[in-house]
Amino acid sequence: MGDQAPLVGQPIAVQPPADTALERTICPRTGFALVQSSGQTAFRIAKTSYGPMNPPLRGVKEDRREWGRWDVVGHRTIYSGSPEPCAYAESLAWAKPAIDIQLSDLFDPSDEDEKAVEDVTLEEAVAQEWADRHHMMLGCVPAGWRQERLLHQLVLPSGGWFVDIEAAETISAITKQWTDLLVGAEVSELTTAHLHGEKRSLTTGIAEKIHASMLADGSYAHGIIYSSKHDAGWRCWAIWLRALDDGKTILSEPTRTDSGRTIEEPNQNPALKRVSDLFGFRCH
Repeated sequence: MGDQAPLVGQPIAVQPPADTALERTICPRTGFALVQSSGQTAFRIAKTSYGPMNPPLRGVKEDRREWGRWDVVGHRTIYSGSPEPCAYAESLAWAKPAIDIQLSDLFDPSDEDEKAVEDVTLEEAVAQEWADRHHMMLGCVPAGWRQERLLHQLVLPSGGWFVDIEAAETISAITKQWTDLLVGAEVSELTTAHLHGEKRSLTTGIAEKIHASMLADGSYAHGIIYSSKHDAGWRCWAIWLRALDDGKTILSEPTRTDSGRTIEEPNQNPALKRVSDLFGFRCH
């Protein structure tokens, strides 16, 4: 083979999840693929005014479009991710700039205003309007976002199960058992694309069914494990606070959390810097 130019680039420290090789057990009662909870570590970003274990109790009449992906009516759900950059990516997805388009693509060619926007992108137009109104520029995360939040390290329960929602066995079980739910959501063939989609009526409906499903050992799942849509190697954990929902104190929850640590600026915070670089935003 001929000479090849070496791959040159800035090395980055990529921390893999501690549980890289997940072992799955198929529940003979439900057909779900289960991952044993064994004290894994995950990270959660929460406002100091609420705390890491105080999510909203979801009501029957609420608009599910505003819910988290695996929220359950009448119950509380917290979300976490591993490794640490995953927590930042999930929390700051809103700051990721959208794909920009030319304003002229939005106007009919006969529109007399087309020439005025011929060389202007939508992002540039919005940025100019925001500047005129003295708003913070697009692609910027204000310092207040960091200052009113803490990064918490969670320790998952030492026993029990999480449902691997993306496993082929789980998707097959959902398809066989809850056809009416899928038909109502206009889903003819359930795939991981639907599980990562934005149709909350579908994902929260699935979550409600799984939440109520007794496993073969007589227990109920702690929650759902799924991959981040920002990196397939990052894992997210949706944790249902069953003890709290049963009227017990937060100390009865098998998931534990620390008191949290300050979220530093990216130049002092490698995980946040990695996400801000990947997403293309500036965090003050």
